[in-house]
Order: sequence, then C-alpha cells, then structure tokens
Amino acid sequence: MKTRNALSKRWTQYTGMIEPDKPGLSGQRMGKVQDMNISKVFGGNREGARPISSNRHKKLRYIHQDLETRLGQGTADQIMKASDTEYLELQKQYSDLPPAVKQHTDLIFMNAALYLCICDHIPKEDAYRIMEDATVKYALPIGKLLDQATRLPGMPRLFMRVFRKMLLTSFNEEAGFALTCHEMTSEAISIDITACPYQKYFTAAGCPELCRIACLSDDACYGHMKHVAFKRSQTLGRGDECCDFRLRAK
Repeated sequence: MKTRNALSKRWTQYTGMIEPDKPGLSGQRMGKVQDMNISKVFGGNREGARPISSNRHKKLRYIHQDLETRLGQGTADQIMKASDTEYLELQKQYSDLPPAVKQHTDLIFMNAALYLCICDHIPKEDAYRIMEDATVKYALPIGKLLDQATRLPGMPRLFMRVFRKMLLTSFNEEAGFALTCHEMTSEAISIDITACPYQKYFTAAGCPELCRIACLSDDACYGHMKHVAFKRSQTLGRGDECCDFRLRAK
C-alpha cells in the first residue's frame, strides 16, 4: 500500500494531470485528468532577466556540471549567462506565437540558446553530446518511474488515458502539430505526427539536429515500460517522414 501511494504521489507530481486531492492508485477512483502545460512540467516558461542561468531544472544542472568538468566553473557560468540573452532574443523574435505553441517553444528556445552558446566554446559534436547526455540522464528516471507505476493493477490503462489527454490538449494542431490518428482508446494509441514545432523551431533557431534529441527523450521516457508496449520505427528528428507512435496496454 505504501509503495502504491508513493508511486501515485510521484507520478501525479510528474504529470500534473491528476487532481491531487483525489484518492491514489490503490484501487480507489482516480481523479479527473487535467490539462497540462508541457513547458511548466519540464522547467520552461521562464520569465525575467536570467531565464536559464537561474533555472534549477535538473537537465540544466546536468549540463552545467558537464561544462564545469570540461571548461571550469568560470566558463560554465559564462555560457549559462550568455544563453539567457540568446533565449530572450529568440522569445522576442517569436513573441506573436499563440500560447499553445509557446508551451513548446519555451523549451525549444531554451535548449537551442544553450546549445548555440556551448558551440561558441567547443566543437559542435561535443556540444551535441552534452545536450544528448543531459537529456537521457534526465529522462531515464522518468522512464523508470513510469515502468514502476504501470506495473500496478489498472495502471497501464490509466497511463493510456493520461497519454491520450496529453496528446489531445498539448500536441494538437493549435500547438503546431499535424497528426493522423489511427486508433486512440484506453487499450491502444496509434498516431503519425507529420509536422511538429520541435522540428520547425529548432531548424529556425539554426540547430535542427536538436530535434533528434527531443525524439530520443521519448524513447527514454516510454521505452522501458513492461506493461505498456511503446514502438516507434520513424521520427522526424532522424529525417523520416513522420513520428509513428504506437502504444498498447498489455
């Protein structure tokens, strides 16, 4: 019981989509699935003069630690501060985007700004590796949590319910996505995403290669569940025609 309630609390905090005052995952009725802002969940949507250098999000801390090891604390701090300016310039350039798109571009521009500033100090291949390693290091614990949570009775279908809601509210046409839905039930989800803001705005920012890392984070988050099968043979970030998401509760 304690394990179930602990997983319930941690997963609720992660998704931000289950009302916190409702019962947990130990057999009681679950709360209403809520809307979710992607950028807030993953540390974006920052305001003020230091949106990156003052952000304590884990992924950014991993990047800073890597930079500090490679280049020293002074240069690492310099890169983080320079990325503040780069990020705010990108936000200003695309200030007229609708809120549904901005919840994604908050994250896109944060990653792009930091990556481009790192490239000013080290080869692009090394900068890419830093961003990739930090993304995987951040996403894998989420994947392990989802694996643990979906092992509980009833949880695979609850996960599908949450995932379906996330798609409908945050990964729709208003958010800049073009997708074809083949199946979307509590048992299975099958969609093809043929256009997305990650590919569009990473390219616009001058670093289309970062879209590949965005796709990689999906693999790390969803590819380790034993009771929900996740398959994807193509991604836009790898140069394919679509991202074909296939999930099925076992």
